[in-house]
Amino acid sequence: MRRLRKILGTNVELGVERLGVGPQRIVLTDPNAPREASRKAGRTIAFYLPESAACPRVPIKTLLVPADEYASGRVMTMASTRDFRVRMKEPLEQQAEFVWTSFEFVDGA
Repeated sequence: MRRLRKILGTNVELGVERLGVGPQRIVLTDPNAPREASRKAGRTIAFYLPESAACPRVPIKTLLVPADEYASGRVMTMASTRDFRVRMKEPLEQQAEFVWTSFEFVDGA
């Protein structure tokens, strides 16, 4: 969301932008989370945005993650048909509730 503004009465004006094509909901897990914690501890829901030549053109793979889970250089495991370790890079955009960041695969994935 780009803009949120309350106008007359109970009306609200929203501005939105499409960040990617074909977003996929993914689960990121923290390999450093304590093993005795509940199964949900150390798990984060995020969105994977594959690279795209379509509009909007985004030539790199990116993630949308909750702001409180983001740290540049943080390594997490992306659950898929097989698990991939990914390292988050510098943010492309940072908002109060989310961070849009590029990432790289770790361990030659």
